[in-house]
Amino acid sequence: MPRRAHKKSRKGCVECKRRHVKCDERRPKCVNCSISERHCEYLAEPVPTTTRAQTETSHTSRSSPAVVSISPAGMSPAGSVPALTQEEDYPAANMLHFELLYYLSKETIPSMELNFERIDVPVDELFRLCVSAPYTMNEALAFAALHLAIVSPPEKRDFYKAHAGHLQTQALSMFNAMKPEVNAETCGAIFLFSAMLGNHLMCDALVFRDTGFNNFMDKLCHSIRLLRGVRIVAGLSFRTLAETPLKPIFRYDVMPSERDEFLGPECGRLLDFIISARLGQSITDCYKDAIENLQLASNSAKSTPGFMSKSPIIAWPVRVPDEYFDALVARRPEALIIFAHYAVLLHSIRDSWLFCDSGLYLIQSINAFIGPEWEEWMAFPNSALDMGSAHFSN
Repeated sequence: MPRRAHKKSRKGCVECKRRHVKCDERRPKCVNCSISERHCEYLAEPVPTTTRAQTETSHTSRSSPAVVSISPAGMSPAGSVPALTQEEDYPAANMLHFELLYYLSKETIPSMELNFERIDVPVDELFRLCVSAPYTMNEALAFAALHLAIVSPPEKRDFYKAHAGHLQTQALSMFNAMKPEVNAETCGAIFLFSAMLGNHLMCDALVFRDTGFNNFMDKLCHSIRLLRGVRIVAGLSFRTLAETPLKPIFRYDVMPSERDEFLGPECGRLLDFIISARLGQSITDCYKDAIENLQLASNSAKSTPGFMSKSPIIAWPVRVPDEYFDALVARRPEALIIFAHYAVLLHSIRDSWLFCDSGLYLIQSINAFIGPEWEEWMAFPNSALDMGSAHFSN
């Protein structure tokens, strides 16, 4: 009886053999080791031994060097794949990835509403950037899987959620392994990867909430920190990105130079509380900056169409000063109350799958965390709880 073909990689690297995974035998470093950032090395190859079949072939070639004899039984289907090629070298199409790609094009990207006249980011440009870098493509599929996890029936939610996490991990591993340099050729794919990753993490923290307010805030602050990192990536190549079809995404309203009457009554009242608390000049200034950016986000959201009306709200945690963000991480009551006012804006875009009911959850949780002594400060956010919605005045 002929010996069955060996299904494992015979010449794989030491690390893949140790982990019992199939190695693609790429040198000097295989894909598995590149993605997992492991040391990759190969053992010295043994001297090949001559098999009976090889001996017979050798005799045939010596007697008739110009003729290669292939029997019909040894040919592969359609004659396109060599007979000795292992099945694993040509894996079947991953149907889940095709499903996610289809959903990305038909549901997730359209939900971003990027085709308004004032925005008009070509969808084909987004796909071109995705396929130009494997980490961007994997994160795009992860983003679609997250979308499906939120809108699918409960019995399918965990399935898509698990695959969203797996694809995101793959995307991060690829990005860390490749360490792409930010230049004119890569900046679009890197920015798109970073933006999707940041929004993925923020949505995951807001919608799939951990038990306990502190755990929830830890996860949320981690995602905001990554979003703030996106600003650094975009800033490194802002001029280059501004010349690409992604330019409309970088539209930000500018803070007016005269701010005396810039704040509406809700933000003005909050700033009065901050000033009267006598917290010190530095922390008061950073809170004032955060409140003014909150008013700017509200004004911009009302004047921008489509998903870009949500963009100023998403951008607010990115635009606040570092000192405010540090105070939020430390759970300072004043910082949390400002964040509760921001939650009113999140509640205003609750129709988006990225946010759902996270605004109301934040207001309720901050109320419970800081206690009733801050009730006067929380009057405006609490009005969203009492009436179902609340809106900042211009």
